[in-house]
Amino acid sequence: MPHVLNAGAALLGVAAGLMFGLDAGWALPAGGVLAAAALGLLAASWRMGRKAPPRPTGGPMAELIQMAAGSSGEGLLIATWDGVGMYANGAFRDLFFLDGDLGPTSLLDKVERALDSQGRSQDVFRKLRAAAADGTPAGGEVICRRQDGKPAWRRLRMEPFGEDGIGAGAGEGASRYVQWRAQDITEEKRQTATRQSAEARRADLLDGLPVGVFSVDGRGRIVYANSCLAKWLGVDRVAMGGKPFAEFVVSASPVNGGGDEDGDEESQGDHGLVTLRAADGTEFTASLLQSHRETTDGTLVYTRSILLRDMAWAEDGGAAGLGPAKRLRFLFDDAPVAIALLDGLGKVMDCNRAFLTLAGAHRDMVAGRPFAERLLPEDRDVVASALADVIMGRVRATQTEIRLAAPGGRQAAATLFASRMEDEQGNITGLVLHFIDTTEQKNLEIQFAQSQKMQAVGQLAGGVAHDFNNLLTAMIGFTDLLLERHGPGDPSFN
Repeated sequence: MPHVLNAGAALLGVAAGLMFGLDAGWALPAGGVLAAAALGLLAASWRMGRKAPPRPTGGPMAELIQMAAGSSGEGLLIATWDGVGMYANGAFRDLFFLDGDLGPTSLLDKVERALDSQGRSQDVFRKLRAAAADGTPAGGEVICRRQDGKPAWRRLRMEPFGEDGIGAGAGEGASRYVQWRAQDITEEKRQTATRQSAEARRADLLDGLPVGVFSVDGRGRIVYANSCLAKWLGVDRVAMGGKPFAEFVVSASPVNGGGDEDGDEESQGDHGLVTLRAADGTEFTASLLQSHRETTDGTLVYTRSILLRDMAWAEDGGAAGLGPAKRLRFLFDDAPVAIALLDGLGKVMDCNRAFLTLAGAHRDMVAGRPFAERLLPEDRDVVASALADVIMGRVRATQTEIRLAAPGGRQAAATLFASRMEDEQGNITGLVLHFIDTTEQKNLEIQFAQSQKMQAVGQLAGGVAHDFNNLLTAMIGFTDLLLERHGPGDPSFN
């Protein structure tokens, strides 16, 4: 067929050359040029009219067609590489709340408008569209708003494909399409948020406990320490990680140990008393309670330990009953009178629950702190003078009225009784302070004084009114007598 067309075009060119007056020598080349031009136009017309070959019926393309037909619950949208929507199945429209009568070409624009405009969802979607134009697979998570205003999370995955299936047609000039897969991950996000919230609450619970909590690995290095223990030791909590716990231990005396020794199981560790040294050199004693896990060959995996500060008294008396120290401690803690023990520097060594209630403070805010911090500034000099008399031995005990500063600007009034603590040689070792809460009494006294003032003002007002009434009675009486003597016609009446 091409040869026939070529010969016909050449004869047509020769005939045209002869018609325009060309001789036979020029007619033949002109005919060849015209033949080549005609052949090119015919070839272009044939290519433009040629139908595209049918797409394969199997493989990835068949999977896309099956999904688009609605046989899969996953949302699917098919678009061209430049963003023109071609088809979206019902699941995709439901996921992005698209109207059923929406034209396919505006699908992507409608999806973008359905996304939450307050966050990064629209930016993520625009990046996915840019990646689709570049022929690069990409994915992301976006938020769209339901009709009730609640957020709905969607996971999008975009993959280019060509006429021969996914991954084909990526070359320049090839026909490229894009498949958008969408999944509802709202419940997954909700469960993740719930789990993270629970983990945060557990972490806050451990970190905020008023006891020291820590864990060491098999080499004795700290892998976790809460804020309370870090505060006791005067070390940054993060900086404690990886340090041997033995660096802080001065001495240790186990009380009991043992427990279930089955391998790779939780078991009770050694309990006892430990003396720890803080970063500033001060030492304190704490009760240690711990459990540990070991492998089947007896290798320590980790320990989980709790430190209870100032609890050495709890071991007195044994298991049979309460020893003297325990009985004294219970009397001290449960006393209805506030009690505080001061050392020679005026710092609070210990206090009972009644004192903490009176001061409105936690034990960690009081223990080891100067007692003067609990007083109002205007009362500190008076209290210091009274306590100095006791320390110097000028008096055995003293009594004074004080006011304690409590959180929130509240004040607590109390009567302070101070006495000495002495050792066996009679040397002073500290002070015992007893407090009787007089806040309510002081308030009643203020109210009574106020009522007395109001009563005095009332009596004064009543007396003044009575005196004025006496004067007005006489004036009104004499006026009535004058009116009786002079009638209305009398010039003196007016």
